[in-house]
Amino acid sequence: MYCEFMNRPFFSIIIPLYNKGKTIRDTLNSIICQSFVNYEVLVINDGSTDNSCEEVLRIVDKRIILFTKENGGPSSARNYGMDKAVGEYVYFLDGDDKIIPDALWNMYKVIEMNSEQSLFCFNCFIVNGTDKKISTDSMKCGIVRWPFVQWLLCDFCPKPGMFVYRNGTINMRFNEDLFRYEDTDFFFNLMRTRRFYYSSLPIFEYNQETLEGSYARKNCGQDFICNLQPEGKTFWERLCLYKLYLESCFLYPTASVEIYGNTFEKLSYKVMYSLMMRYLSFKWRKRE
Repeated sequence: MYCEFMNRPFFSIIIPLYNKGKTIRDTLNSIICQSFVNYEVLVINDGSTDNSCEEVLRIVDKRIILFTKENGGPSSARNYGMDKAVGEYVYFLDGDDKIIPDALWNMYKVIEMNSEQSLFCFNCFIVNGTDKKISTDSMKCGIVRWPFVQWLLCDFCPKPGMFVYRNGTINMRFNEDLFRYEDTDFFFNLMRTRRFYYSSLPIFEYNQETLEGSYARKNCGQDFICNLQPEGKTFWERLCLYKLYLESCFLYPTASVEIYGNTFEKLSYKVMYSLMMRYLSFKWRKRE
């Protein structure tokens, strides 16, 4: 399963790092234990104030490159990494997540078998404490032409560690005004303009427990789910935004009402979203 290390790495793995001293070594170890070896790891230290950098430097591997910059948020760190990446394909991973054994090799095989595509999406495990479950098992492998329909009907929600793209084919940047759900904003806009190939293979573990621990938010204006813009979106895109709006109501019950007013409180949103969720429930009961 080994791939010869060439002059140009096949994968550039970008990890934004801010105060992840307790988890970053596990993240990096999950990478260096891979059977596929042709990659570089760009760790972008975004002004950490804990021992994050020390933990990175304890791992001696020439493929791991540590960059340090002033704190600008996760979007700024990812954009910085995108500018430094020289690999054929770019992959994002957070400093508290882990890729599973042979993930890079499996990604490589899928990409090589579908080399005409430039954007790929894979599955993941959702981890919350001792609970571990597959993200979605109802999407079919292949080119996804209606991603926002899948978002609703298959409970598909994009996360950074699910996507990999051919370097140089995407001109989009992460919105540096956003500090939370900035990845959802990026991939939401990406899916509006690009088709992608989906593989049901899970490739990483998404740490939901850490995410829930960050819900004590101070500035909701820096959160994508408090900056939803339904204008100019398609029907399915608006329904996906409505789903995110419901999440914003849970996280920011007062602020959401003040921010959106009656935007998402129209009866049409509630009725259509309810119908879609009923269809989803019926679909699952039929499978059982």
